[in-house]
Amino acid sequence: MRRMRPRQALVCFRGAGGTEIGVRLSSAGATALLSFAACALPLAACGSATLAFPGADGTDGGGANLGVTCIRPDESVCRDACVPLASSPESCGSCDVRCSGATPLCDEGTCAASCSAGLVACSGACANLSNDPRNCGACGTRCADSQQCSDDSCACPAGRVVCGGSCADLAGDPKNCGSCGVSCTGATPVCNGGTCAAGCSGGLVNCDGGCTDLGSSGVDCGQCGVVCQGGEACVSGTCSCASGLSACAGLCVDTQTSATNCGACGIQCAAGKVCLNGTCSTSCGNQSRCGGGCVDLTTDTRNCGACAKTCSPAMSCVDGACACPSGLTSCQGICTNLASDPHHCGTCEVACAAGQACDQGICCNQPLTVCGSTCIDTRTDPQHCGSCVITCTASQTCKAGHCIP
Repeated sequence: MRRMRPRQALVCFRGAGGTEIGVRLSSAGATALLSFAACALPLAACGSATLAFPGADGTDGGGANLGVTCIRPDESVCRDACVPLASSPESCGSCDVRCSGATPLCDEGTCAASCSAGLVACSGACANLSNDPRNCGACGTRCADSQQCSDDSCACPAGRVVCGGSCADLAGDPKNCGSCGVSCTGATPVCNGGTCAAGCSGGLVNCDGGCTDLGSSGVDCGQCGVVCQGGEACVSGTCSCASGLSACAGLCVDTQTSATNCGACGIQCAAGKVCLNGTCSTSCGNQSRCGGGCVDLTTDTRNCGACAKTCSPAMSCVDGACACPSGLTSCQGICTNLASDPHHCGTCEVACAAGQACDQGICCNQPLTVCGSTCIDTRTDPQHCGSCVITCTASQTCKAGHCIP
């Protein structure tokens, strides 16, 4: 599902022609109109405009998007809110399906009496505390919207660092360009690869002051402002589900294991049955049950070692543990190259200072190079002239990386 990112977090009045006027609504009806003083236009400006209240799918009831954008990949729009359908007891599996009575818990999109193995009941939601951003490490511990939960702790996604309490992309954030607090203004208003510049280069496009690759950005996919939702990724400028997943009601799901989309979107298994390899069955056989689906906990990247234990995109699930590709190391669940990552240089805990680069796992001031374990200026060092292995003779000096008589 692709959705334009709203410029303001408002759900609006709409006139007969669909024009947004700027009054915020909730799904409860006319009595829930909020703070007229904060509106872009006073109530009198609405005239005879028709009120548009959110439908269950986050539209105005007639298919017009009311501007709700979900950032987390496991959330879908239900009325005017972003909801995790896999764990919400108020919208379990699909919007407005409420768990109650003998089955009060939402367990992987299915109302149940108890949670699947490895999950914990948190206010009606069955959560994996190791990676649930709404229950990270403990029930009720919520990560910031820009963070993810990894190994029981809230952390920034790969390529982002904490600046002022939120995660920032130093390569493209015009308010944190290259390092936290560096703002791009005046003649160099855009952040281009971590440097303030007059414009973008290398095929990147200026989106709100940041130079962006429209072919891969999940928040500017294909064009500025297009946000991929429901677990989709941006591939060649198009929001799409990963291989093996299908888009069902705005959420990427595995139809081989989903009890509400078993074999195909919309096919729901009857009470007491589970989805095994895309077919509703009475048992999971030699697989493990997670909610209403059957999974292989040893290889499933969405249920690795335990139900709802999700591996990061670059990881694979090997013998029930998330593993990084060869040469990369997991730092709080994110695969990184300790030899070159300035945010995790040499070890996960070491971050290079502003203006430094990570070379062979050592932080060096640019443009120095690591030779052995020392930062060297190969432009002027006669023992390492032009490269670590070139030594000038006693009668030579090193200038601009060349040995000169």
